[in-house]
Amino acid sequence: MRPATVLIAIAVFTLNAHFAAGQQPSTGHVTPSFPWPKTSAEMQAADRMPADSLQPFLDRLKPIGVPELHPGQFRFVPMDAATVCLTATVDASGRQLFYDVAVVCPATPGSFSMTLLRSAPPHELGAELVDLDGDGIFEIVTRDLAGGYQGVETLPLFWYSIFRVKGSVPTDVSKDYKNFYVTYLLPNLDLVSRLTGTPGAGTPALAERAGAEARFLKAKYDRKIAGSPSAGLDDAVDWAGSSDPVVQMLAVKTWSDIGTAKALDGLRRLAHAANYMVSDAAANALRAKDAIH
Repeated sequence: MRPATVLIAIAVFTLNAHFAAGQQPSTGHVTPSFPWPKTSAEMQAADRMPADSLQPFLDRLKPIGVPELHPGQFRFVPMDAATVCLTATVDASGRQLFYDVAVVCPATPGSFSMTLLRSAPPHELGAELVDLDGDGIFEIVTRDLAGGYQGVETLPLFWYSIFRVKGSVPTDVSKDYKNFYVTYLLPNLDLVSRLTGTPGAGTPALAERAGAEARFLKAKYDRKIAGSPSAGLDDAVDWAGSSDPVVQMLAVKTWSDIGTAKALDGLRRLAHAANYMVSDAAANALRAKDAIH
């Protein structure tokens, strides 16, 4: 991997880790400069506001330590039985990266709760806000690049998470939507796995990465949705031995997620990896596990 690509990957990994911490909701007594919509007509009217007019409201709600939030796309939709929430893509980098989705819901009278959800761009809120149950209540579908951002070498392979607002806060309910993954995720992973073994699938390095990322996502599905908590444990041994740090990072993520004694042993080995991005991520994962215990 070129040095510039490694630096970009590290920067994005750090940025994403920062906002992952922002998934804890922040609540404040803030009065928006616009009437909060309640009816369908009011929601449609609010959706026509200039995006910039939302920034002062979002900035008064943002967690401490988070830079100014510049809104991009936004929509007001029902996200609980009697709650209309604002969902907006936000950028805190000043470079129009839009790595996060802000979800703002009324909480107690006169207060609002904001939660930042990490989600990889490019965004189209019409596809990310979906009424999956057909009950008039919208879920949020976020996505995370399997191998992280790698510049022109980024592979469009994503893990999807489904959130539903409960008590003014988005809650991960992915495991309740197995059919979503069976319909939209697994067929794509099967296709990628088959293509990586055919002539013309790209360079050997790119084919290895694509195959590993597809296996990584399938193992994550098995753990998160299908109820096999150790899925991917042995695959991660192969990934850890790769010469590609992007593939090695798949081992870090998998072992960190599994968290068994064998997985932690793998993380300890990768904490001494030659690549700084890999060794640092493994060491951070171990420190996070120690903090929990």
